[in-house]
Amino acid sequence: MFNKFIWFTKQDFFDSLIKILLSVVFLCIVCPVKFNIQNEVPITLQSFAVILVAMCFGGQVARSAVLIYIIAGAVGLPVFAGYKSGVEVVTGATGGFIISFLVAAVITGWLIEKPWFQKPIGNLVLWFMGHGIILFIGTIWISFFAPDYMSIIIPVLPGAVIKSIVGWGLIQLFVQLTKGRKAE
Repeated sequence: MFNKFIWFTKQDFFDSLIKILLSVVFLCIVCPVKFNIQNEVPITLQSFAVILVAMCFGGQVARSAVLIYIIAGAVGLPVFAGYKSGVEVVTGATGGFIISFLVAAVITGWLIEKPWFQKPIGNLVLWFMGHGIILFIGTIWISFFAPDYMSIIIPVLPGAVIKSIVGWGLIQLFVQLTKGRKAE
């Protein structure tokens, strides 16, 4: 969405490379953060960060950045929620959520480049769609590991709603800040 306003260099390849690297750093810093709410499933910033990268830079940058992020966590960098890492996290009970980040990044990143999704209501729908993709894939995956999986999923729904609304608000703020700037 902001590719036309944010350029680090006039060469597309190097511009995309810089955006991918910045996105990976952002994901690795933000995604491990989680908020523990008393007697509730923790709220993590993983889905928020993944969708934000996709919204800002589109599907190609998001796909590459999220894939690098997942590989980094799988090989041992503590970048998953709660500073966890390893293949066992990706293949374990919550691994479906991590894998779904890539799917959500590609889909939301591709759709944000369509004019309707750049409008406020379309953008809000896209935030909810991104979280819906993550929750759908994650729920199917976790159902193979936990028979009471709905007791795990239902408590995360309010967090997904909050992250969608906050993310939408941030995007709208960015839109206001870039109003009047000429597209490159």
